[in-house]
Amino acid sequence: MAAFDTLPPDEQIKILRAEIDQLKIDMKDLNREAENFSSNIGKSKNILKDYKDTVSSMVKSMKEFTYDTSRQYKLAEQLAEKYKETSISIGLSVHRTADLSTQFKGAAAIIKEFGGDMGDVQAIYQDFADSSGRVRILGEEEVANIYKLGAATNLMGTESAQLFETLEMMGISNESASKSMEDVVISSQKIGLNSSKVMKELSKNMNSLQSYSFANGVKGMTEMAKQAVKMRLDIADVIGMADKFYQPEAAIEAAANLQMLGGDIAEAFGDPFETMYLARNKPEELAKRLSDMTENMLQFNEVTGEYELPAEARMQLKSAGDQLGIDVQKMTEMARQTAKLNDAKTLLSSKGMFTDEEMEGIGNMARMQDGQMVVDFVDENGEKQTKALEDLTSGHAEMILKAPQNEEDYMGSMLYEAQTTNQRLQNMEKSFELGFVKDIDVYRQMEESSVKSISSLNSTLTTSLEKIKESFDQSLLAEQMEKMFDQGAVFDDEMTKLLNKIENVLGGSSIDINNPETITIDEVTGDLKVYSPNTTIEETTSPMPNTTDTDGDFLSRNDGRHSSFTSQDDVLGAKKGGVIDKLLNQALNNTSTNTSPTNVNLNGEIRITGASGAIASIKAPELRKMVVDIINQKDRNGGTITSKQVYDS
Repeated sequence: MAAFDTLPPDEQIKILRAEIDQLKIDMKDLNREAENFSSNIGKSKNILKDYKDTVSSMVKSMKEFTYDTSRQYKLAEQLAEKYKETSISIGLSVHRTADLSTQFKGAAAIIKEFGGDMGDVQAIYQDFADSSGRVRILGEEEVANIYKLGAATNLMGTESAQLFETLEMMGISNESASKSMEDVVISSQKIGLNSSKVMKELSKNMNSLQSYSFANGVKGMTEMAKQAVKMRLDIADVIGMADKFYQPEAAIEAAANLQMLGGDIAEAFGDPFETMYLARNKPEELAKRLSDMTENMLQFNEVTGEYELPAEARMQLKSAGDQLGIDVQKMTEMARQTAKLNDAKTLLSSKGMFTDEEMEGIGNMARMQDGQMVVDFVDENGEKQTKALEDLTSGHAEMILKAPQNEEDYMGSMLYEAQTTNQRLQNMEKSFELGFVKDIDVYRQMEESSVKSISSLNSTLTTSLEKIKESFDQSLLAEQMEKMFDQGAVFDDEMTKLLNKIENVLGGSSIDINNPETITIDEVTGDLKVYSPNTTIEETTSPMPNTTDTDGDFLSRNDGRHSSFTSQDDVLGAKKGGVIDKLLNQALNNTSTNTSPTNVNLNGEIRITGASGAIASIKAPELRKMVVDIINQKDRNGGTITSKQVYDS
């Protein structure tokens, strides 16, 4: 990318043009593949039958399209998408969209016949609006003229629209501008010039050209463009030269310096006031004088078969270029071209059978071969011929130049002839469909009929939403949120009670939790109950009377019954005088007897069922950590901390 950025602007433009040209080719290939009409020509050994089948298939498809509202709707919707995007991009007011849609659809139908599509129409509207800064809805014929010029002369996307916009600013209508540009194409081809090159030069420099006064108006501008291409110069070079002679003081100084070079240079630019007049009113004539000045500087060497540039001639070219503001390399290239053209015209004029325009055209197309000047052409039999200029006849000149006729819509004919048979048939079908949709737009009819319904639906939904908002009681939501927070407070209290029980029962012990036990809180008394989830408890009709609990020697079962430690031993270590017995006695009697740390193996989970019905659980590993933290905290502080502190930690 850096290498591209360092190139001169002209080189960058050439590279970009080449890339765009390739993109155009790629896009045409993609569009061709996307066509729903498939040609049968060449699919069998009978070409005539294939052609008939193809045309019949096309006619059938066109007829079916007129009855197929689904296809019509889809195509019309595609068009609507494009012209709606266009209306936004050019800042079109709402009430003018209908006019844009009509012109847009008509233009799409016209240019499709020449290979364009709705994307080209969209680009033309946008480019024209961007160039002018104004919102003007181009007519379908205007859009078609801009497209045909750009496609026929291979201009870049924006160049054609910008060219027409500039001409419009000069007071030239689109129709007149189209005719003028068509004349440029025809006249360029008649004298053997590349009409695309001429148009690109004209388009690229149109803004600069319109700041000068041309006696012949646009025609003078186009003549300068042709002259520049013929001399292998850029219009910018000629305009820069004209600036040198625009002011009297500068014209006198430049003319004095050029007179000192003598010869053809002094003759061409020796009169400062005449040169100043040409610079101000006829820049194209000034360009022609530049060509005349250099036509005798190079000499043809018959021994080497080449044009030679003597050292003194190069010095003259460099000095003249310094005064005229043109690089010496361009001056040298121009001198070679004008020398060759001058020699060709000299040969042809000796025969006395060619017009000036024919001699100009043949000279531009001539080339050197084996020491003589020749020209290539295709004869009436389609055979390629190469003839020396001195052997040419008037009949040859007609075949060489094949001068285009000033026919109606010449650029359109160029584009039409550039298409293959299959492309013509495909574009014809598509053009028919687009034209049909323009007149019978199913999509727009549906849109217009549904817009009121959609608007009404939107209004209904908006009204309903407003009513919902009005009837919604904010206090109800606040009340529900308050209840939810109250439940959270209850749950917090239950957790505090649980931790208090755990602290009171297990405090001061070193506990290893490994065996399956479950601890719950009695919902009525708030007492801690320990039982094994793996123990099978016999179902009874009534709770076992509590007759053996005088010493606190009992287990409270989950179903409300009491079991004696001494009568049953279904919990590991729950014997009279056993580990749990001693642990519970110590906790319940709040004795200070030092009991050596005993490991009680617990595994499973603690389930907390509060009075309000809140349920929570703590897994064994979590309980182990919590108990250890409690003990460690007690050891550090010299006593048991509160459950609230444990909970907060």
